[in-house]
Amino acid sequence: MSRPPKPWFRKDRQEWYVTLSGKRVRLGPDKEEAFRKFHALKARQIKLREECFVVLMNDLLEWTKKNRRAGTYRFYQEHAQQFLDWLKDEKKVDIECDQLTPDLVESYLEQCSVGRRNGAVQLLKRVYNWGIKRGRIKSNPIMAVEKPAQGRRKNYVTSATFKKMIKNSDELFSDLLTFCWNTGCRPQEAWKIKTAYIQEEFNRCVIPKSETKRNKGDRVIYCNAAAWAIVVKLSGNSDFLFVNRNGKSWNKDNVSSRMEVLAKKLDKRYALYDIRHTWITNRVKEGMDIHMIAKLAGTSIAMIERFYDQSDQDALFMLSAVQEAGV
Repeated sequence: MSRPPKPWFRKDRQEWYVTLSGKRVRLGPDKEEAFRKFHALKARQIKLREECFVVLMNDLLEWTKKNRRAGTYRFYQEHAQQFLDWLKDEKKVDIECDQLTPDLVESYLEQCSVGRRNGAVQLLKRVYNWGIKRGRIKSNPIMAVEKPAQGRRKNYVTSATFKKMIKNSDELFSDLLTFCWNTGCRPQEAWKIKTAYIQEEFNRCVIPKSETKRNKGDRVIYCNAAAWAIVVKLSGNSDFLFVNRNGKSWNKDNVSSRMEVLAKKLDKRYALYDIRHTWITNRVKEGMDIHMIAKLAGTSIAMIERFYDQSDQDALFMLSAVQEAGV
């Protein structure tokens, strides 16, 4: 029996390929996108009917890629890939749109991490709403499914823990960690920074609106002395400021792998995003104006109060605040 087809990376062209039905198909340079295309091709290869959910989901992704921002497309694509993998495991790749029930969705959500359940439901409902608007389907069988509340991260990174992260990381990853620790930027913002986005006169990096999910304009990341020293050191890179040992920009996959390695040294699994939450919490505890924190972090006061600030988890800090207020 022949092996099932699987994408492979061609180093001389720096692109992914796969052979289907004797024909070599180019999938592109990005691994995540290549595997999405591969699974989409496989789904169509088994002659899925137009009524199948996977077909409608793939069509939504193609439409989103052409008509929405790159960040929105990546969000949908990531969740779509995870749901497709689950359908394959359950042998339900050919499930039709009217056969996806709330019970099936709940079964899928049980194997999702708590932090991903909200986004998973958001994608599935988006597929149906888009299909109805396009006249592809007539109803949404999972309308009664409610989006789970977004989880709140509680992994506060102490200074001692951060020092251990740096000690157990190579220089390139340490630079990324240190930049995030000193700016509070989102991880994906850090690895999107190109040398062309550096503005020396203001010690800042300006990511164009088209490269972010923001509706209010460019994302501006101001740097303190420690962060700016890293920017200056790495500004000789030809394209992206932060790259790994292979000369490639960091992404969620290779960063996640590094954090998994660090977890063995720290006896706890942290996410790079926890550093952003810690930065915002530290600024609150230092007494910085919350309006300024929101502007520097590129978020809203409401988001800080609902998700980011963990200062209330520090009993000594809260007690000190009460004593200083004379309450």
